[in-house]
Amino acid sequence: MKIGILTYHKAHNYGAILQALATRKVLQSLGYEAYYVDYYPEYHRNKYVPFSLKEMINRKVKLGWKYLVSYIKFHKLIKQRYDNFETFINRNVVPYCKPLSYDFDLVIYGSDQIWRKQNKRIGYNPIYFGSDVVKATRKISFAASMGELPTTEVDKAQIRKLCGNLDELSVREKSLCQFLMKLGFKKVSVNIDPTLLIESRSWNEYIPTKRKESNYVLLYNLQKDAFDINQVKLFADKIGCKLVILQGSVDENNENIDSTSGPSEFLSLIKGAKCIFSSSFHGVAFSIIFGKPFYASLNFKADRVKNLLETLEIEKCFIDGHHLSGLSLPNINYEMVYLKLSKLKEESISYLSSQIHIK
Repeated sequence: MKIGILTYHKAHNYGAILQALATRKVLQSLGYEAYYVDYYPEYHRNKYVPFSLKEMINRKVKLGWKYLVSYIKFHKLIKQRYDNFETFINRNVVPYCKPLSYDFDLVIYGSDQIWRKQNKRIGYNPIYFGSDVVKATRKISFAASMGELPTTEVDKAQIRKLCGNLDELSVREKSLCQFLMKLGFKKVSVNIDPTLLIESRSWNEYIPTKRKESNYVLLYNLQKDAFDINQVKLFADKIGCKLVILQGSVDENNENIDSTSGPSEFLSLIKGAKCIFSSSFHGVAFSIIFGKPFYASLNFKADRVKNLLETLEIEKCFIDGHHLSGLSLPNINYEMVYLKLSKLKEESISYLSSQIHIK
């Protein structure tokens, strides 16, 4: 059977690239060879290249100049991050790509936020919803996500039409499942993010070397105001650790910032940390995979994180990122967490397996 995966397979984003790898590994474990549908539009590429004139022009004047100045000032660090991602992608993704014109038996759409509005110009991209551009006998979604749910009747009507292209619907969040059912879809499965289907030992193969640093607290802060950095630093000091801040942008005023890590380094940072503070879904997911103490922030729109923590009954890790005084390392019963996770894994793998066998 010729199986395709259509997702953000070349994005310079830790969660996006690692969930793409995970889906393929799960299909391999079921005895199937799967390939990435090599759809990588220009508007995606422009987001990730070290410098894009189009990206600069598309921004407001003030932000465009800031983008240019940042590149001139920090081009070596920006290029280093880019190269780390490209090396990982060329090794682990590119060999398993098939062109958009390839004729598949089954195409799996997801996971990640492929159903969100791509940008103001494009909006929802029909190619991520099973449009005729991709050739396949059957088309299904798997743990697909949308980010913010549509609120206008125009957007709702568009989503109803687009999702109608798919033979079976599977989403990552309960809130998205409920939304689609209100739109009239009678059967929508909820499945966990593919990264959580893979054991930690399998992720270890992507960590080439152990980090030289040890005894650190990791702050992976995608949302600017999710955590008070100074309070996280005080927490790190209190438990005798250095603070490492993982982010994509460079800040010359903060020596604790790591802005060059690729996916391998990301996995290494999570695995080696004494504690993780994260406003990222995949920062939380990999903390769970590696059995690490962690905290997620309440201070941003976090339905997907909240949904995961509630499902695994570890809501105590969901905190106000601006009130950290008196905080200590969380005591997470990972034996119980993994028991609950094993049931969710079974359901998700069962969904994939059953869909593969439908002719």
